Amino acid sequence: MAALYPEKYIYDVGGFPKVLGRDLVRNLAEQGLQFGAKVCLGERVNALRHFDQLKIIRLTTEPGHEHWSRTVVISAGVGPSRPRS
Repeated sequence: MAALYPEKYIYDVGGFPKVLGRDLVRNLAEQGLQFGAKVCLGERVNALRHFDQLKIIRLTTEPGHEHWSRTVVISAGVGPSRPRS
């Protein structure tokens, strides 16, 4: 939304009668980061291992980093999208 519709009002978001695309993205990022979450962009996950006894997951990424977490969210898209007229 921030890239495609920053100046367009979005009308179908719960809790908002209408909200600009850029404002919605900014507010969602602020909400998600308020408790100190770590954001890692541009890393491709090569391996994911669940340690049952510790109830923790280790992700190994292409640059060779390791990330430990209790939760992993996998989001897959269908590629770039284009605005509809």
